[in-house]
Amino acid sequence: NAAGTLNLGHLDTTQTAWVMDQNYSIYGSPILIIPPGTVFTATSRNWFDFRDNTVVNINGATFNNVRVSFPNQSSGTVQGSTFTSDRNDYSPHIRVAGTGNPSFDNNVFTATGAAIGVSDGFVLTGSSPSITNSDFEHLRRAIWLESGAAPTLLNNTFTNNVADSYP
Repeated sequence: NAAGTLNLGHLDTTQTAWVMDQNYSIYGSPILIIPPGTVFTATSRNWFDFRDNTVVNINGATFNNVRVSFPNQSSGTVQGSTFTSDRNDYSPHIRVAGTGNPSFDNNVFTATGAAIGVSDGFVLTGSSPSITNSDFEHLRRAIWLESGAAPTLLNNTFTNNVADSYP
């Protein structure tokens, strides 16, 4: 449980590569800033879970096989970042649920190797995030809508996905 502002750039200014070998939940209403150039690589299907009013600002980061979840009123901005999966795993790159409504701009969501046509981009459950100027490539479902999800979609590019949206 954390409160205040968590800035990964201030935790260790020399470390921009992080290996995730477990899931991480951040809650307690902090502000989390992930600086440009930060790279996260998961050893298995690991999650960043931003909960309970967490505000997240991610700009120019790379997430390799890392899943990011915004449930429980979490918010923020994810821009200029890359989300890549190369595992035969249907888990989405991003999950937004309930009243968590972050905005996503100028990002790339792609599947490579064994993940082509298997991995999902977004799963949105009853949420309404803004997704703009982003690329979705080689995914099973670029955007999966559940329980009344109503995202704002603008100027996105969909390339070689099994389905651009579902249902």
